[in-house]
Amino acid sequence: MWGEGSTAVASDSTHFRSWDQKIFTEWHSRYSGRGVLIYWSVEKGSVVIHSQRINCSASEVHAMVDGAVRHATQMKVESNYVDSHDLSEIGFGVTKLLGFDLLPRIKRINKCKLYRPAAGEADLWPGLQPTMTRPIRWELIAQQYDQMVKYATAIRTGTASTEVILRRFMKANAAHPTYQAMIELGRAQKRSFCAGICAAGSRSARLKKDST
Repeated sequence: MWGEGSTAVASDSTHFRSWDQKIFTEWHSRYSGRGVLIYWSVEKGSVVIHSQRINCSASEVHAMVDGAVRHATQMKVESNYVDSHDLSEIGFGVTKLLGFDLLPRIKRINKCKLYRPAAGEADLWPGLQPTMTRPIRWELIAQQYDQMVKYATAIRTGTASTEVILRRFMKANAAHPTYQAMIELGRAQKRSFCAGICAAGSRSARLKKDST
């Protein structure tokens, strides 16, 4: 009925106002009102493959991951488009471990800081020099690789929820080496994504200049 499916989804939340007496009603600061927040994962053909209610104060990263991994369809999600609220280094890291690409919209891409792939390459990318910071800590990723795979497997199989794992790290033990390794992996993935956007923008600008 719907034709051939794709391998990409877009996900975002929608705020629905509701009566104060409802058990799930919460105040949301961004929308300045009370209601419930529903997070949708939608295939390119406008087919909803997953929906869920999330807390208004919760990060949307776990909802994005759950929608891409735990949908009740035969679709294989290979990429997930999100808005800037889902842009985070831990999001890049977790999605890389789970085997799909996070493709966020970046409002202020000119303010993004990129991590160098290796030390001693200060002059290799002169155009990106203002955005470059320290090198990626590949040794930390290598040391914690088995543990990262363990947590990613727990998320994929449903042994533990994404929200519980991320809350455990972010609120109680942000200095945990496995969590830091996930963030470091996310920084490497984010660098590749942002650098690709910058390169595409430069090519587009050159083509536009040549055509004029």
